[in-house]
Amino acid sequence: MTGATRYTIAELVEKTGIPATTIHHYRNAGLLPPPERVAANRFRYSERHVQALRLIRVLRDRRRLPLPTIRDVLPELLASGDEEAFHTETWEAALTGRAEVPDATRERIVAAAVDLFAARGYGDVAVSDVAAQAGTAKGSVYRHFESKEALFAAAVESVVAGVVGGVRAAADRAGGQLDPPAAMLALVMSARPGFMLLLELTAGSLRGQPGHRELADGALACFVDGVGPVLTGPGTPRERAVALIVQLARETMRAVLGAG
Repeated sequence: MTGATRYTIAELVEKTGIPATTIHHYRNAGLLPPPERVAANRFRYSERHVQALRLIRVLRDRRRLPLPTIRDVLPELLASGDEEAFHTETWEAALTGRAEVPDATRERIVAAAVDLFAARGYGDVAVSDVAAQAGTAKGSVYRHFESKEALFAAAVESVVAGVVGGVRAAADRAGGQLDPPAAMLALVMSARPGFMLLLELTAGSLRGQPGHRELADGALACFVDGVGPVLTGPGTPRERAVALIVQLARETMRAVLGAG
C-alpha cells in the first residue's frame, strides 16, 4: 500500500457509510482483504477495501446473497476491475453454477423459526412447521439442528444478535455512544421483530421448560456484554445495560396495564 491513499477505520466508515462494527465483522469473517497493521489493534485500509465494502452492500441489498456466498465470489469480482465489478453481468457470471450454500438454508430456517416461535409459542410449533415455513424439507432442518430445542436456541441467539447489532449500529451513527433515551429507542426498534420470542423465552424459563433458564442467562450475558460498553450514564457498563432492560420491562408493563 506504499504510496496509495490509506484510511483509518473512522475514515473508512465516513467514506462507505458502513458502521465500524460491521466492518470489523466482515474483516473477521474473511470477506475483506487483509488491512495493513500499524499497531496492535490499529489498521490502515485502502481503496480496495472501499470497493469491497461497496460491493458487499450491493450484493446484500440487491441480490440478498448470504455472506458465505459473497465471500466466495468477492475476490473474482474485485479482480474484474473497478467499473466491471459493479455490472450485473459480472455478478451473474461469477454466480453461475454455484449451488445455494448450506449457510443460506440455515438462515432461512432460523428466520422461519423466529417467526413461528414468536407467533405461536414454543409448545405449539413443530419442526415440520418450521420446515414448511422455510420452504425446505424436514430432514434439512435436522441436518442443521439436532432437535427442536437446538432450533429454538438458534432463533433466540439470532434475535439477541440482531438487538445487540441494532443498538451498536445506532451508537456508531451517534458517534460511539448512546444516552439512555436514545438507547431505549434503539433497543425498542431493534427488539421489535423478535420481542414476542424473547417473551416466550422468559415465560419458558419461569415455567421451568428444560434448557430455557440457561438459554435466558446466556442471552442476557450476550446483551449485557455487547450493549453495555456503548451506553452512557452512571455505573459500570454491565449496570447500565441491566438498567436499560429494567426500563424496557417497566415501559412494557405500563403499556399493558396502564400508566397507573
